Amino acid sequence: MAMERLRRAAEAGDIDELYNSIGEDADVLRRYDDVEFADTPLHVAAERGHADFAIAIMYLKPSFARKLNQGVFSPIHLALQQGHTSTVLRLLEVDKDLVRVKGKQGYTAFHFVVENESLELLAQFLKGCPACIEDVTIQKKTALHIAAEKHRFEALEILVRWLEKTHLYGKVSRKHLLNAKDTDGNTVLHIAASHIQPKMIGLLLDCKVDTKAVNLENLIALNVLERQRDGVIEDKEICLKILSDTEGSAGLSALFKPKAKAEPLHEKFRSRITFLEKAAIRALGPIMNMSVESMNAFLVALALIITATFESLLSPPGGVWQGNDPNGTRVGNSVMDVNTFLNFFGSLFCLAFMSFSLTIAILQLATGSSVIAILAEVLMVLLIRSLYYAWWTIRPAHDIYIYSKDPDIAGLVIALLIFSVLEANRWLFKIFKRLYLNHRM
Repeated sequence: MAMERLRRAAEAGDIDELYNSIGEDADVLRRYDDVEFADTPLHVAAERGHADFAIAIMYLKPSFARKLNQGVFSPIHLALQQGHTSTVLRLLEVDKDLVRVKGKQGYTAFHFVVENESLELLAQFLKGCPACIEDVTIQKKTALHIAAEKHRFEALEILVRWLEKTHLYGKVSRKHLLNAKDTDGNTVLHIAASHIQPKMIGLLLDCKVDTKAVNLENLIALNVLERQRDGVIEDKEICLKILSDTEGSAGLSALFKPKAKAEPLHEKFRSRITFLEKAAIRALGPIMNMSVESMNAFLVALALIITATFESLLSPPGGVWQGNDPNGTRVGNSVMDVNTFLNFFGSLFCLAFMSFSLTIAILQLATGSSVIAILAEVLMVLLIRSLYYAWWTIRPAHDIYIYSKDPDIAGLVIALLIFSVLEANRWLFKIFKRLYLNHRM
């Protein structure tokens, strides 16, 4: 029988026999698709560490790599369980997303290496498929939960330090992963506290996790720790000191014990909307609901407006004087009179500033990164200062306004003023975003 012959070939890693089996029965691989859970030749080869045979099967039938057997394991799960590291890495060269295939209990290959603290594989998985850190089990446990639960400090350290270093996750996403809750409402800090792990607690607090997050029993991590009766007394005392100091005082735990339960979601929906929430929704609603394509198009439009503004400043209406004049007019001065010039370029500066403000706001809202937004502010302040110097150079002769007298001082004052206003604008949008998201919860 072709299927039995193929199985023996997989057990032996005989690639020639694989092709002979296909030659004997052209539908031999397709028959495995008729069974929902089956040990395919790829499962057999991966479990025995026959990397070349496994790759040959993957090229012929890529779907086998994601198929689960009756034990609810994929081929990469089986290769990991048997310690066939080279086979695992070869499979990932073909499809890096295999680390995200969920098997029994919703465990992925990434969860498996975290649980077993296979540190080199853990690093390889993160490098090849960064998004695998987002996967959760059926109990909504993240890889960080698993590391804390299994006392895998080094694995947890790699995970949290990687989250700090990677550019793929902004501040908001990183905090979300560090403070994610399982089905019992426990964060990673709750788990570390329940297992009395001083080093883990210190590591998590160093990453600024939320120490006031409550689980379904309405307990913060400090309360969970105080309930523990097992474990080394010295370790518990260290953990209590770390958490108590973080909260601000050793007695703060008592303050949290009688804490009222969090407001139910349906009560939040029933509550009246505040003036600030209404303002946030009206201001940010259209932007927050934009698609990525629409937001990109909007940013391009703002960039074009800024470019057109700069070009208009360099080429004012009517042009500039081409020669010096006895009355004080120099080469390059605008031919417009002082008031017309001021009104025209005042409008241009307002247009440029509004475009800058909207650009900063969108960057803050879309990325959640203050660093990116502040860098953009600095670049835009430098651009505005260059606009000011261009304006000063081509201003009409006999300009009587005080900000035309000393360009260095005036330019610096304008730059600082613009930066302050842009920064205030960024913080305003940041606060509005928080209000908007709280209302949406």
